[in-house]
Amino acid sequence: MKVERSELLEPLTQLVITYISGEARRRHTIGAIGRSDRLTRHETQAENFCSLVEAHFREDLSVSDYGTKLGVSAPHLTRVCKSVLGFTPNELVRQRRLLEAKRLLEYTRLPISEGDCCVNCLGPGLGGIDTEDHAPANS
Repeated sequence: MKVERSELLEPLTQLVITYISGEARRRHTIGAIGRSDRLTRHETQAENFCSLVEAHFREDLSVSDYGTKLGVSAPHLTRVCKSVLGFTPNELVRQRRLLEAKRLLEYTRLPISEGDCCVNCLGPGLGGIDTEDHAPANS
């Protein structure tokens, strides 16, 4: 099932417009930022985690590794992600890797058999793509 380019661009365009309008509202605010406009400590930690995932999703980092980079424990990072973002850190990393694999499959000409980058990007046990040739079980 091939997704048409317009079907992919429409939601992306909406996302960009929403982001730009939010930035414009923030910059238009005159004077001191109100307390309700400030991010909480947990929201800031979740935002920083998302930035780290974006920068390091191709690496095989554990939740503890991300926590160390953020200066928090792995259980705290898990609590923050679940409460602020609704997903565990592992789920968020997995979603980012799947998005990258989909992007590579859609926008590159690599056949799946040569798409080791997709399998590696998904991490161990997450690829779901068997690149080994196996003999049929009943031979």
